Amino acid sequence: MAKIPFEVSARAARLIGRENVASVEGAITELVKNTYDADATSCILLILPVFKEVPVEISSKFFWQLNEYIQSSLLSYYHEKESFYVLNALDKNQESKLKETLNNIVDLWIIDNGHGMNSETIKQNWMVIGTDNKESRSKSPGNRIVNGAKGIGRFALDRLGNQCDLFSFSEDNFIHWRANWSDFEGKGKVLGDVTAELNDISGTPNDLFEQFEIAELLPTHEPNDKEAMHKIDFSKGTSIKISFMRDLWTGREVKNLQRSLSSLIPPKEQKDFNIYLHDTRLESGNENWIARNIPDESDYAIKATVNENGSVSITISRQEFDASLVTPTLYNFEQMKEKGYTKTDIDKGFFEYDKTIGELLKIDDESMLDDYLALGSFSLNLFYFKLSLPNKDNLKRFPYKNFDVQTRRNWLENSGGLRLYRDNFRVRPYGEPESHAFDWLLLGQRVSKSPAAVTRIGGWRVNPQNLAGTISISKETNPLLSDQSNREGISNPRAFRLFKDLVSSIINEFERDRSIIFHYLERAFRLDNPEEEKNKRVKKQPLRRSQQKVKECLLSKC
Repeated sequence: MAKIPFEVSARAARLIGRENVASVEGAITELVKNTYDADATSCILLILPVFKEVPVEISSKFFWQLNEYIQSSLLSYYHEKESFYVLNALDKNQESKLKETLNNIVDLWIIDNGHGMNSETIKQNWMVIGTDNKESRSKSPGNRIVNGAKGIGRFALDRLGNQCDLFSFSEDNFIHWRANWSDFEGKGKVLGDVTAELNDISGTPNDLFEQFEIAELLPTHEPNDKEAMHKIDFSKGTSIKISFMRDLWTGREVKNLQRSLSSLIPPKEQKDFNIYLHDTRLESGNENWIARNIPDESDYAIKATVNENGSVSITISRQEFDASLVTPTLYNFEQMKEKGYTKTDIDKGFFEYDKTIGELLKIDDESMLDDYLALGSFSLNLFYFKLSLPNKDNLKRFPYKNFDVQTRRNWLENSGGLRLYRDNFRVRPYGEPESHAFDWLLLGQRVSKSPAAVTRIGGWRVNPQNLAGTISISKETNPLLSDQSNREGISNPRAFRLFKDLVSSIINEFERDRSIIFHYLERAFRLDNPEEEKNKRVKKQPLRRSQQKVKECLLSKC
């Protein structure tokens, strides 16, 4: 019996990669993850226009590698002559519009200060599509849990632009790798027919940066280096230049990228890796380290750790009220004498306690509990923010602290939502603003089903727009929560449903805690102000009588 090998079409391999990297943000995320896996402390993204002046001629080879939108725009200003496109005579208005078009022809640099790659690494790993080297090697030399695992980083390059130049300097050598993704096209081509260039080069990374005129654009110190004592060392690492971009890179797209990068890394947990984005087309002051801070003080903070043995350690921090202004009457209620609600606890500002998964979910079936235990250990940090100022009546009833509404709204617009992170990197699309997955826990549905006031114990539900925070999982402890191949969600729907149930039950602990305090503050106010409450009821009586008359009239068809 004859045995014949499978062959993969070069174009098919390219299309598979494109399907796995659907968007610009997804492609850049994969490449940033690669820099993290290389133990870099900094990932630098530079966006540079190709043309500083209006070119008189553009080569046909260059022209036909541009995206179709820019090609069609340039045809209004250039005419073809032999192997070039030559500039027409233009008036000032036409020249101004041409400059706008040329300004969108950019190169993207992604530069890191990791350990770099040598020729053997390029041949054995980088050039192997779908390599499993990161599956078998779960940690980097710097002891980071590696994030890239699908072998699709090189296709992320293809998604962004038609040509890639990769320069990498390791302890062994300085190499240059080049790929032109249009080489994958062609009738009858199989994957083995496609090659990339790989050469050893001389010099240093700084020589390279000077050659491409980007040395002055690189930051010199990490953002948290207040004393400017430790310069960023670029003597090792990888620099990737992506040319002939497939998408338009206008100011709007750069802003969207900045927002995406700001949530790529959790705001507090990851301190040894930073991302820098600089678009040279923008005015000075727009280049920056990507900020990922949260407002100093939320109204509530919930920190929880789900342990392997099924116990859940919970800390609820209460910053909504000024404890010094709380009426002593509050502590006369029996509920407020229990652990976590005493005057000492309220003054302290937080409540720490443990529960089991069974207690949180109110289940005692061992087989069901085993399913939840199989999810593994994880942690979460959530923050609750009010988004409107209390009215005068509420200010009398509840000792609120002051806060800046607009600052909160601005921050939540870009950074709100509950976001899922695996080993310090975003799992998209969960919690993304203005996306279908913003409310992936379906908290909005819970509010619709139970629209009770906050003073009703066990009935109040939090709106998703008021929450922000991070939920942290890991490849090592949560294997059931692995990514889909396209990096756009969790692949195991049943495990993910159980995971969401468990997270929602922890959120319910916060909801119950807040409603308990509000409920008894309301009752304490009524006891302290009997006359005011009486007057309030008297004022409401005419309105109630009027409403009753209207109802009776409608029933009798008056």
